[in-house]
Amino acid sequence: MRKRTHLIPRFGGLIALLFCLYTSPAFGQVVIDSILPGPGCLPGGSFAIFGSGLGNVNSVIVNGTPGSAVISLVTPTAVAGHWNFPGPAGAYTVNVSDGSSNASFSQTFENPNPAFSMEESYCQDEPLSLPVSFANAGSYSCAFLPGNQSCDSLVLDSVTGGIQPQLSAPGQYAVIHTVASSGGCQNSDTAWFEILPVKNVQYFYSRDTFCQADFPEKPLLIGGDSTGSFYSYSLGNPWGSLLFISNIEGLTNFALTFPGTYELFYQVPGYCVAGPGDTVTVIAQDDPTFSYPSDHFCQNEPNSVTIPTINGSPGGYFKELTQSVVFVDSVTGEIDLSASASGGPFPITYHTTGLCPATYTVNLIIYTGSDSCSGITGQNEVRNSGFRIYPNPASSFLQVDYDPHSGSGLRINLISIQGQKMQEWYFPASTQPSMRLELPALPSGMYLLEVQTRSGTFTQKLILNP
Repeated sequence: MRKRTHLIPRFGGLIALLFCLYTSPAFGQVVIDSILPGPGCLPGGSFAIFGSGLGNVNSVIVNGTPGSAVISLVTPTAVAGHWNFPGPAGAYTVNVSDGSSNASFSQTFENPNPAFSMEESYCQDEPLSLPVSFANAGSYSCAFLPGNQSCDSLVLDSVTGGIQPQLSAPGQYAVIHTVASSGGCQNSDTAWFEILPVKNVQYFYSRDTFCQADFPEKPLLIGGDSTGSFYSYSLGNPWGSLLFISNIEGLTNFALTFPGTYELFYQVPGYCVAGPGDTVTVIAQDDPTFSYPSDHFCQNEPNSVTIPTINGSPGGYFKELTQSVVFVDSVTGEIDLSASASGGPFPITYHTTGLCPATYTVNLIIYTGSDSCSGITGQNEVRNSGFRIYPNPASSFLQVDYDPHSGSGLRINLISIQGQKMQEWYFPASTQPSMRLELPALPSGMYLLEVQTRSGTFTQKLILNP
């Protein structure tokens, strides 16, 4: 009858081996033929010493350190136990003694490095993919784990560790990298990954370029489902992305997205998405801001005082909606004051002409007549042969000195710089020679004081500091 032998794993297998090696109770001079480091290989693992005359061995010492090994089994041809000392991999001297004779043996303890890495997931349409090994080369094998795909469904190269997702079935897998050394040691490392099935989806915006002022838009999705979501990467800025109002729909807020070029992706949980994606560029809006030297001018002033400062994008043009303002040059914004109508406020708009045009508007007032504009440069009083108004700046009142013998009534209008009449006073010809005008509660700033008499209309800036 054939006897069936069972191998006992790890240390149990080592003990079984030693029993097999036991052939006779002969004793004699201690001789060491070899030392098997045992599982783990580093100091601290089990060992087996093979030789002859080992039946009475009672001491195994490493590098002269008592207690550095613990003996668990002795036969005439083998001694088993485990190392009981710390230390890195390297060469050590092992001394074996039975009290009357001893033998020494130089043994190198090794620590093979099996570390490697793989991607967390692969798409089933990807070509051959190799792992990244950080040290020693070994052999690769698939390890079946409960809940994982069968190893028969994975195409794996046992030498390189390369996998071929195109020829493998979708699912989760575990690959073991085992590295052995010449001393019989071996270590292993395991990596887990998933092969994802592929879903064909197309998605694209209505155009390739958007301005920041454009309305939000969502890409057209063909072949997707409601479980997916959009995400993006900036080409040139690793931290940038499109700002989505809704990742599910891909509704994009261009106004809050930094200018740049972005690659759009669609992701479905549990799948790799294949198909042409989309690349979109967001362009910064033109800056149309500008300013004139003043918010009002007189028709008798030189045109050169009207040239504005363009703060933003150059190359645009100026336009006035009511066509009351005539431009010397619509590109520079210089105004022909004498050819323009008086009044206002007139809306002056600057139009940019870049890829993302924009507009900006300011209001101007144009006054008429050389006499009416003579005082607009700013004086501390409004003065004429028939009247005098002061102080300027004013806080809560104005004092009017008036010649009642001029035979003319006096009408005074307080006008905001936007052209709105804020207060009106009228005094007939029989008015007393000095009057006090109480000013209404108004914000601080510049106003216009318009004085109408029989001889004409006079206008001057008035500063209010309530």
